[in-house]
Amino acid sequence: MQLTPNFSLAELTVSDTARRKGIDNAPTPAHLRNLRRTAALLEEIRALFGVPLEITSGYRNPQVNKLVGGVPTSAHALGLAADFHVQGLDDLAAAKRIRDSGIVFDQLIYEAGRCVHVGLQPDGKAQRQQVLRQPGGPGSPVFQGLEAVGAGTVPTDVPGPAGTSASTPAAVTPAALAPVSPAAMAAPASAPMSPRFVVIARDGLRLRSGPSIDFPERRLVPAGTVVHLLGREGQWALVDLEGDGLADGFMSAPFLRALDVDTPPAAIPAPAAAAVPAVPAAAGTGDITALVTPNLVRQAFPRATPPSNISTHLPFVMAGLRARQLSDRAMVTMAIATIRAETEGFVPIDEGISTLNTRRKPFDLYEPGTQAATNLGNTQPGDGARFKGRGYIQLTGRDNYQRIGRQVGVDLLAQPQMANDPGIAGLILAQFLKNREAAIRTAMASHQLAKARRLVNGGSHGLDRFVETYGKALALLPA
Repeated sequence: MQLTPNFSLAELTVSDTARRKGIDNAPTPAHLRNLRRTAALLEEIRALFGVPLEITSGYRNPQVNKLVGGVPTSAHALGLAADFHVQGLDDLAAAKRIRDSGIVFDQLIYEAGRCVHVGLQPDGKAQRQQVLRQPGGPGSPVFQGLEAVGAGTVPTDVPGPAGTSASTPAAVTPAALAPVSPAAMAAPASAPMSPRFVVIARDGLRLRSGPSIDFPERRLVPAGTVVHLLGREGQWALVDLEGDGLADGFMSAPFLRALDVDTPPAAIPAPAAAAVPAVPAAAGTGDITALVTPNLVRQAFPRATPPSNISTHLPFVMAGLRARQLSDRAMVTMAIATIRAETEGFVPIDEGISTLNTRRKPFDLYEPGTQAATNLGNTQPGDGARFKGRGYIQLTGRDNYQRIGRQVGVDLLAQPQMANDPGIAGLILAQFLKNREAAIRTAMASHQLAKARRLVNGGSHGLDRFVETYGKALALLPA
């Protein structure tokens, strides 16, 4: 069973211990959903390097997890973690590149001499973007950062999902079990001056108490204000406003511009523009996918849309957009509005029978001999039902299944139902938008929403829903 184009269920349930002991390491349905999220994260990492990953550990059911020394609620036991090697690259170099890539994770751990570990928080919880190093083997202390542990370095814990452990911390001392916090990231007063950045958001930038828009706003910092960078959590910057080495809060990193020329390029993402226009620009303005929460998206959809659907499927949609470099505000808005127009329930589904596709038998208006079939490339009897609309975007027709399937690495002609797999459906949506990216951006920049909709649907079906959600999403999504 494929979880995503390049990762199978077998790969993410592999366990030498389970094999030796004759234990069935099959996940529960809930853990299978988590594994799909983990596989989507691994797809991003694979795309970053352009080479295969060798998975050494993924899901461990309670019996297997206990045998290997894991705590009952470890990230591996939840299906929310994987250990791996990147083909042709040593683990430390791989971990550093992932750290600097902008990929969103909860924990990235360089387990020296063993593997790279990535983990996620349970659905609905903020990813902490922790970067850690475990130099001493299983059960040994874990330290902040990927650099070699030096004198005076204080080990920290590896808190996994919901305060649990992501690894096997049986030998970690109580002193090592202090969570990573913003305060721990702040530079001491005696430290050298932190690199300086200037706020470039035209209307100012919100300072928040934590690295997410879900945290309370402390104040609005005006454009032109100089701040000192103390640390990073994903797309959020921990800043010092007074220059005294003490943390004041978090700001959205893409809207800070470096002033110190010796600032390391990986310290903060460089903004693409100094201001956000009233409507999406023709070029992206930075990755916002880590800031797009289920709560934000719920506000752009009708109350009838199940919140659980948004919470479950939003990570797959965001992962697909990141994998195709469509993670800026304009294209995220386009994707969310397209889902509203195509599949209002925010779930990949089969196209329903309607007067648009059926006269006598289901989907006979898509069968060879009809104009629709010609447009869709349906050439064989049964193609109408076989290649009916599926996924978040309602991919339809033999031609589309063949072309998009080839682009995302899945044989959709042989397995058309895979278009409803959440991870694959997220990639399909992103790929479809990517294929028309230039025209879509041009249409949105001039606020020609009907044209943007036609570029996806070929007509005006769902235009009212598209326009409504587009406007709401544009107002809600972080700038």
